[in-house]
Amino acid sequence: MDFDDFDSADEPEAPSKTQLKKEALAQQELGERLTTLSHDVLQELPLSEPLLAAIHEFQRIPPRHGAVKRQRQYIGRLIRACDTEAIEQALQLRSLTAQQTSGQAREKSKVDQYCEQLLARGDPGIQSLLEQHPELDRQKLRQLLRNYNKASTEKQATALSRLRDYLDSVCQ
Repeated sequence: MDFDDFDSADEPEAPSKTQLKKEALAQQELGERLTTLSHDVLQELPLSEPLLAAIHEFQRIPPRHGAVKRQRQYIGRLIRACDTEAIEQALQLRSLTAQQTSGQAREKSKVDQYCEQLLARGDPGIQSLLEQHPELDRQKLRQLLRNYNKASTEKQATALSRLRDYLDSVCQ
């Protein structure tokens, strides 16, 4: 077989050195991110047992200890055998979920602020809230506020909950 007979188009092209270096750096960065996560979060990710154990060992090592570098290299070696795309996807999904949860918490805190404003200011609070949210019903707000003020100490939590629910349903 001559050299000319060899068809190089049939064989897949090997990745370049640059591509290999980029992949190695991405794996190293992934390993760095994994070492900063808590035990509970790590359990949720698709990690192998040896990798999980290596990360936990890394977290136990004092930061200025010489073993940190060796342990980081070991984690990098173990990551090469893992499905890094699956780990990245799980981290992204977790990040999106955390953002949604924090957004909902911010929304709840806005409703809590409205409730505090209504309880502290009464009718002037209702008026300023209606200026911000004209879709609210003035009568309904007055009724809920009156029910809270008339309720006994044991039933105030229920009345406040109803006020929050109403504000949450309308002020979204």
